[in-house]
Amino acid sequence: MSNTNQYVWYACYGSNLSAERFGIYITGGSIRVDGHTVTEKGSRDRHVPAASEVGRIPYRLVFDGHFEKWENKSAAFLDLTHKEYNLQTICRMYKITREQFTDVVAQENGGISPADFEMEELREKGFLDLYPQLPYGRLVYVKENDGIPVLTFTCPDQWPDAGAERVMPSEPYLEVIRSGLCECGYSRDDATRYLTARVPDDKDLAVVPTDVKHRRDAGNDYVIGMNSRTKAAYEIGSAAVVRYLVENERESGDLEWRTLTAYGKAVVDDSLPDRTVALDQTLRNAIGLPYRSTKGQIVRLAALEKSIAQAIGDRLRPGQRLVMRVNMASPQDMEKNNCRISENALTLMRAREGENIWIERCIPDMPAESLPMSAADEEETRNAADAREFEEWMSCKHYRLRSFHIRAYCTDDKIEDAIAASREKTEEDSTSFNGLYPDAEKILKLENDLETIRLDKYYRDLIGADALDTVKVKRRLSDRLASEAIDFGLVFVLTVFAAIMALNQDNVGILPVALMISAAAAVVLTLIKTK
Repeated sequence: MSNTNQYVWYACYGSNLSAERFGIYITGGSIRVDGHTVTEKGSRDRHVPAASEVGRIPYRLVFDGHFEKWENKSAAFLDLTHKEYNLQTICRMYKITREQFTDVVAQENGGISPADFEMEELREKGFLDLYPQLPYGRLVYVKENDGIPVLTFTCPDQWPDAGAERVMPSEPYLEVIRSGLCECGYSRDDATRYLTARVPDDKDLAVVPTDVKHRRDAGNDYVIGMNSRTKAAYEIGSAAVVRYLVENERESGDLEWRTLTAYGKAVVDDSLPDRTVALDQTLRNAIGLPYRSTKGQIVRLAALEKSIAQAIGDRLRPGQRLVMRVNMASPQDMEKNNCRISENALTLMRAREGENIWIERCIPDMPAESLPMSAADEEETRNAADAREFEEWMSCKHYRLRSFHIRAYCTDDKIEDAIAASREKTEEDSTSFNGLYPDAEKILKLENDLETIRLDKYYRDLIGADALDTVKVKRRLSDRLASEAIDFGLVFVLTVFAAIMALNQDNVGILPVALMISAAAAVVLTLIKTK
C-alpha cells in the first residue's frame, strides 16, 4: 500500500520555477500571467511546501507541443534520450507530500482524476507512464536528496506531439520561466542565455556516428560528415568546424559559458538526413560530448577557411594528427618556450622528445572586442567574456586557422604532482573553466578525455586558446627529416656505391647520374620511413 503522506521532492523546470505560479497548484485559485488569468483547483492537502531548493536534472530542456494557454505554442519538457552533463536542466525542488505530487501531475494534465503509483517500480525503472496519452503523463525518478526521492514528470513517447518538430515557445511563457530562474538566484542575463541555449533553432544539427566509408573518404584526418545540401548551406569547403556550447556553474551561483570547437575533413554523404552531421568519437569528445551514444546530441556547424599556404602545409605534413586539450604550463615550465605532452602522444606522432611539433587551432572569424582588463573590473571582464563565448556559439559562421611550432618535451610524475598540488590550492578549480589547472574530466564530465598539451600564456594567447579548448597537433616535417639525417646519409652512400657498381665502375662520366639516382632513392626511402 502506498503512503500518500510520504514526502517527495518535486523537481520542476518550467513555469513552476515561479513560486507564485506553482503555489496555485497547492492552494488553488487564480493568478495573472502576462495579461491573462491562470486558474487551478489546487491539491487535496493545501499545506505549503515544507522546503524549497535549487538543483539540476541531468537531462536537456526541450520545448514541444501546442498549448492554448501559451498562445498555442510549445511548453517545457525533458529529453530523456541521454544523460546530459554540460547543458543540464535547472530545477526548483519543492518538498511536498506524495499525494500533493499526484495532484499536481493531474492538474498539469488538464485536471483529470489523480492516479497513484508504486514508488519502488518507479525507482527501479527510472520512469513510469501514468497517463500515456497526455503531455505530462510520464513520471521520472531523478535521484535521492537527503534520503527523499526527487521526482518530476515529462511527456510519454505515446503523447501525439512527442518528438514532433520543435515549436518556439511564446515570450510570455519564457518570461515566466525567466522570472522563476531569477527567483532561484540567477541573474537575468544568465537566465536569458540559459533559455536561448535550449529553445529550438534551425542551426541545431543532430549527431550520428561515422562509418567506415566516412573514415576512408577523410583519409588520415578526423571526420565531419554531411549531405551536399548541408555543405552548401554552410558554405563549407574541404574542412569544417563543429561546435558545442558548454555551461558550468561557479561557486557564486553565476553561470559561465564556453564554446568548444574541433575541426576535421568535410565528407559528403547524401544518405545522411538534413540537419544531421556525422562525427567520429574523437571530435565528439573534443567538444565535450560522451563517447557512448550520439542519440539526442545536438551541435552546430561552421566553415573553416584555410589559406593557400595552410592547404599546402597540410599536404606537406601527412601522417598522424592528434587532437589535444589545452592546459596551463607546469609550474617548472612557465615562460620556457616549450610545451609538455605525454610520451604516448610523442610516440603516436612518431616524434622524439626535444623535436618541434606543429600546433593548429580554429579561431572564430568575428570582430575583435576589447574586454576590460582592470582587476577592479573582474566581474565585468568575466561577463564580457561569457557574452563573447555565447555570441560565438549563436552566430559564428566562419573560422580561420592559427598555427605555430614549438619544441615538445615529455611530462613526468614530478610535474603532474606539482600541478595537482597547485590545483588543490584553489576551491574554484572544481567548478570553473578558468580555475587553476581545470580538470576537464571533472568539469566536462568526460569518462576518458583527450591527451593534454601544456602551454604557457604567450602561446595560449597566440592561438586564442583558453584552458580546456582543443588544438590539433602534428610532428613538424623539417624535424622529421632532420631526425632521419643519419639514416638519409647512410642510404645515400650505399645507393651511390650500388649505382656506380651497377652502371659502370670504370666510367667516371656516369657518376653524376648515379648521384642523382642515389639522392632520389635516399629521399624516397627516408620519407617512407618517416611517414
